[in-house]
Amino acid sequence: MQKIGFEKIFNRIEALVDYAVERARALNRYRVVSPVDKPDRSGIFVLRLPEGHDGTAIYNKLWENEGILTSPVRVKSDLRVSLHFFNTVDEIDATFKALDKYCS
Repeated sequence: MQKIGFEKIFNRIEALVDYAVERARALNRYRVVSPVDKPDRSGIFVLRLPEGHDGTAIYNKLWENEGILTSPVRVKSDLRVSLHFFNTVDEIDATFKALDKYCS
């Protein structure tokens, strides 16, 4: 990480989170419930799933069927997605595609 540079890593994470937040907003099915303002957010963001969907059940389906690792949180309808510099836009798109599959 030192070789890559912490500023470059931070900028990459910020760009990925920008993309993921905008993707969630564009789909208009998921609400980002973690901070979205740049000074307050991180690579970890929490999505509120559509009504009637359980974060733990969706977590299990994503992992078992898609190989996508997320985390359930204490609020039953929320799901935590964690991004880091090694993630890609294609992985974010695949996550939302899978979410749409299981939250239809």
